[in-house]
Amino acid sequence: MEAKLGSILKTTHWSLLLKAAVFGLSWRIFPFPIFLLVALGLYLIPLFEPGKLILPFFLTLCLSAVLVPSFWAALVLAALFFFIMGIKDLILVNRGSAYETLTFLLLFLALLNFFARFDSWDSFLALVFASVLAIVFGFLLRGAVNYSLSFPEEKDRKKTDILVSLAAFLFWQAEITLLFLPLNFFYQTALLFLATVILVEIVIDHFSGSLTRAKMLSYFSFLFAFVAVILAGNTWHI
Repeated sequence: MEAKLGSILKTTHWSLLLKAAVFGLSWRIFPFPIFLLVALGLYLIPLFEPGKLILPFFLTLCLSAVLVPSFWAALVLAALFFFIMGIKDLILVNRGSAYETLTFLLLFLALLNFFARFDSWDSFLALVFASVLAIVFGFLLRGAVNYSLSFPEEKDRKKTDILVSLAAFLFWQAEITLLFLPLNFFYQTALLFLATVILVEIVIDHFSGSLTRAKMLSYFSFLFAFVAVILAGNTWHI
């Protein structure tokens, strides 16, 4: 991940950094309606393929509406906008790694807010939000695969859709399972986020042909160790 992020930042343009800073600062100091106008202006000017990153941009706006105003929240939103505009305007060279990083940031914030809002599964609204989040994950994963790899043949696109749908279903099942467990919302977020990162890496490695048994073993060994630490550190009540 550090290597991917380093390759992204090597191509940083000052205009992109300025746009991201304006986005974060506007959210911090302006009322939301004014911020929304500024955000739309920054995203649409110049008018270059606005539909390509519309989902990450819309998710960023949704998060900006629920996050508590603070310096760190503004910094994270600025980082999200940095990746969105860098990919959309073809400024970042390694757009596959940039989209993957953008996906992880969006998912972490979305999961953190989801588990902080819902502490059990016995709520229809919780199931609705869990389902919506799983669908969003599927679209983000498909975007990450498409930006990282190229599949000119129809059979490869169908294979991608099937595997992405399966990954989204597993993500949804993990959400519901974690809502059953008496865990702190931060522990729930950490567990599902790490599992999701590993799932995304496995899917991309599979399509790139770089997925090996050694990699699978290292992924699941790390996940098992992390889960064991989280479960051991949690305070259990009967």
